[in-house]
Amino acid sequence: MKLIDPGFEEFGLLAADCRYANCSHEHAPGCAVRAAIKKGELSRGRCSGCFKLKKESERHGMSYLEKRRKEKAFGRYIKTVKKLIKD
Repeated sequence: MKLIDPGFEEFGLLAADCRYANCSHEHAPGCAVRAAIKKGELSRGRCSGCFKLKKESERHGMSYLEKRRKEKAFGRYIKTVKKLIKD
């Protein structure tokens, strides 16, 4: 995980101990970040804040075309769900 802010150094240190080098820190087994949350060494709110910043950073780096495609796909998903609920 690429650090976004110098205020999140603990994630870099914990991420170095993860089983997989490309760990997303959300569902991967052997994740040191998730283990630290379970032990109470890292707060869940702090972790979610870091993930939120990471997603915002990724979205900011997307091109206009990539953002538009993502928005269209989400719109199609919403229409499908509404149709399923209606039926």
